[in-house]
Amino acid sequence: MRAVTGALLGVITLSASADAWLVRAQRTALDDAARARAAQAAEARVLDRVADVTDSTCAALQTAILERRAASDLHVHLTVLVRSRLVRLERAGALLREMPARIAPSDVHAGTAAPHRLVGVRTVVAVADPLRIQLDSGMVVYATPGPLADSASVEPSGIRVAARDLRAMSPVLRLHATVYLLDR
Repeated sequence: MRAVTGALLGVITLSASADAWLVRAQRTALDDAARARAAQAAEARVLDRVADVTDSTCAALQTAILERRAASDLHVHLTVLVRSRLVRLERAGALLREMPARIAPSDVHAGTAAPHRLVGVRTVVAVADPLRIQLDSGMVVYATPGPLADSASVEPSGIRVAARDLRAMSPVLRLHATVYLLDR
């Protein structure tokens, strides 16, 4: 009987030890899982910040590259400064004319431009009349003549300038002239 009691006591001790080990292993696994979730959340926050910085850095870099191209362009071209709401007629880095502009509300949100929609290089595809210049992207640089023109409205995908400014620059802009749209 002593042998049975000893064996039974050994089995109970072994079982209790195994239970304690399993409880400890479970706690360790749960702690490891919690640490992994916290690390993943921290990594996601860092990646979100990096993505934000990368987007703004890319937009700034793209704007800087386009500014440099516009400054070195030897042909007459337009430079549209979206945030500043200005249109410039330039050639080889020289400012020939600068005019205020209204940018279409569909392309501007809460007073700031949406760079991913506007920044880039466009080409003049039509100068059909002195008050309308059509770009390859479907955008239009235009003016509405007369005192009854609504000064607050702008056509969708439109850049509106004063009629006198557009009349002055239309004769020097040719088909395939470059239009630089900058996030400045």
